[in-house]
Amino acid sequence: MQRKAKIFMIMVILMLFFGLLMIGDVSLLEGERNYNDKFHFIKHQSIWIVLGLIAAAILSKIDYHYWSKISFFIYLFSIVALIAVLIPGVGTEIWGARRWINIGFLSFQPSELGKLSLLIYLSSLLSIKEKLSILNVFLILIPLIGLTLAEPDFGTAAIMVGLGLSLYFLSGVDLKKFLLPLAVFIFLGIFFILTSSYRRDRVEGLLDPFNDPLGSSYHAHQVVLTLGSGGVWGVGMGKSRQKYLYLPQVSTDSIMAVVAEEFGLVGVTIFLSLFGLLVAYAFKIAISARDSLGTLLASGIACWLTIQGLINLSSVAILLPLTGVPFPLISYGGSSLVSILVAIGIVLNIAAQGSKHQLRVVHG
Repeated sequence: MQRKAKIFMIMVILMLFFGLLMIGDVSLLEGERNYNDKFHFIKHQSIWIVLGLIAAAILSKIDYHYWSKISFFIYLFSIVALIAVLIPGVGTEIWGARRWINIGFLSFQPSELGKLSLLIYLSSLLSIKEKLSILNVFLILIPLIGLTLAEPDFGTAAIMVGLGLSLYFLSGVDLKKFLLPLAVFIFLGIFFILTSSYRRDRVEGLLDPFNDPLGSSYHAHQVVLTLGSGGVWGVGMGKSRQKYLYLPQVSTDSIMAVVAEEFGLVGVTIFLSLFGLLVAYAFKIAISARDSLGTLLASGIACWLTIQGLINLSSVAILLPLTGVPFPLISYGGSSLVSILVAIGIVLNIAAQGSKHQLRVVHG
């Protein structure tokens, strides 16, 4: 394994370990109350980490060109799974959203498969047809985004849009041709927010977290209190107060707020530096990939991590409405974790195949 790949994997494992540590820190009371087992969340996350690392190890040995050959079928399967999750009796409804398919001993989110399938399929097409039109990209994105919004899952749909546009941008498109679709998706995002009452409530909570602290702005209000408690140095590992059932989704969407509370600004800065280094090494592997497919796949995965991380952090920092997006490799959740580790396995295979190609991004 190349030096870059080794460093990349070491950082992934460090982040997984830190995430498991934080999940154990924040979820003991919730596990005891909801499952009569205070270690419920850490046990399940440990299982997902093991499965995800096994998947990453297997995919690191499979030639990444193979995924290009079956990319359309992966994309088609993800569409079928996203349709299936909307069918009563097949999809499981939790908190008013139908995002999970339960297959007995486990459940998974088809939208996570959707992100992975989009990455593989679009990278495959752009690597063959570098002048793929934005209309073609739209036609690929629309079924995934439409079905994901129907769940509803605005946050994941936003990640898909960001990932699709990032790959289109990296393929060498004229910058002028990139700005128009970007403006269109921004307009559509605003439209979907304004036409949904619960999304409008979240925006109102974002603009004024103290307006309705026991109602629509409760989550944003608690996040503000959590961040304010941490200060520069934090209150100390394990000493968060907000994790005791005050902060909603404390082990998933809001886990970085507890990181800020316990480790403060200094701790968050160190953690984000490690995360940024992880993304930088993914881009390094992309730059040295042997062909355009490897470049687009590895850089697309780096963009995926970046976009998802930024959306989660922006929600925690009350810069964006809270969207239910987990932080990569840290938040609790099997579907998100395994899909990202599968993607990381692909990056490792790209790194293992040597370097013959330089990343070409052309802006007119």
